[in-house]
Amino acid sequence: MYGRSHTVYRLALHLPDEQQVYYRPREQRQAAARAEGRDTQLTAWFKLNQSYMDARDHLYIDIPEYYVFNKQSNTWTRRQCHRQIVTRLYSASPRNAEKFHLRMLLLHVPDATSFDDLKTVGGEELPTFKDAYIRLQLLEDGNELQIALSEAALYQMPRQLLNMFE
Repeated sequence: MYGRSHTVYRLALHLPDEQQVYYRPREQRQAAARAEGRDTQLTAWFKLNQSYMDARDHLYIDIPEYYVFNKQSNTWTRRQCHRQIVTRLYSASPRNAEKFHLRMLLLHVPDATSFDDLKTVGGEELPTFKDAYIRLQLLEDGNELQIALSEAALYQMPRQLLNMFE
């Protein structure tokens, strides 16, 4: 155990049907076909919340403390041994309003079972993540850009910081 530190989990962040797909040149179609039926960490979290009520108590950012993502089956399974975990949710530029507000919702809504569920407030499904974010009044003082910049300043390079608001 000497010399071991925290385990760092980077959690996927993507809009519906916009998950990353990796492929070799001239193998785009095969890669797209493989990715179509495969869950990401985010979509697997939605399924976990559908199946296990106790998982609904945890925010997406907290789920690695209690569950491990199995890359073979693309599912979350209950963690057997507890470790010190640091979780990082990929950042989103405020210029990409939908992805940015999806990220903000994931940081505040623990029991979502789908993307549509994240956009549902008071039984009404709203057209965008931004609308849901505003309706939930998560940041009443409107300092979401300041929070985004402060968070980005901790781990992004200067060039990335410049690109956040261009």
